[in-house]
Amino acid sequence: MTKIYNLAYPNYESLGYVVATANLYDKHDRSAPSDFHWKILKCRMIIFSHSSVLASPDKCDVKKVHIIFPRRGEDYDRLNSLFLRFSLIQVSALYYDF
Repeated sequence: MTKIYNLAYPNYESLGYVVATANLYDKHDRSAPSDFHWKILKCRMIIFSHSSVLASPDKCDVKKVHIIFPRRGEDYDRLNSLFLRFSLIQVSALYYDF
């Protein structure tokens, strides 16, 4: 039995990318034993609070978070509130070309 899958590439022109620095000492939860665990917890909170935003911790720098977001719509407008709510500081410019 042969299965055929039809995969399409996402429209990268509709996505934006930014690197942010997480404040590791802001509301530190005791359930997170290390700074890396706390950063992963922050990324999960970002993902679950905004369904169309992706957040990933940097594997080399313990403070950096990579965020991919839609360039249009409500989630793009809420990007500043996301930075304020999760104590993030924008490190890089907003990138629109991957």
